[in-house]
Amino acid sequence: MLVPFTLSAMTPLEQGRNVFKQIFTDGWAAFLGRHPRLTAVDEVVQKMLGCGDPAKGHALYLCPDCLERHVVAFSCKSRFSLSCAKVYGQNWVETVQEMLHPGVK
Repeated sequence: MLVPFTLSAMTPLEQGRNVFKQIFTDGWAAFLGRHPRLTAVDEVVQKMLGCGDPAKGHALYLCPDCLERHVVAFSCKSRFSLSCAKVYGQNWVETVQEMLHPGVK
């Protein structure tokens, strides 16, 4: 059974990401209204706001043993999203490390 998460059930890092997204959710439209020259950034912000939201896209997995459904939301893969930027940074470090020290893990 899938249980919805609450802010209190999140780790401090997850709570920080939630606050970051909430700041943009609450103020982005007003900010964009006052600074219309930044409309080019709007696509990146919208991707970040939809990151990890199953309504914006997800995969559904079914456990063959217990038949429990697992919904996995898609990520935006943007460097502006905190969780995606972390993955991007880790991948970059691994690439550079492999270039500088081939075969060393």
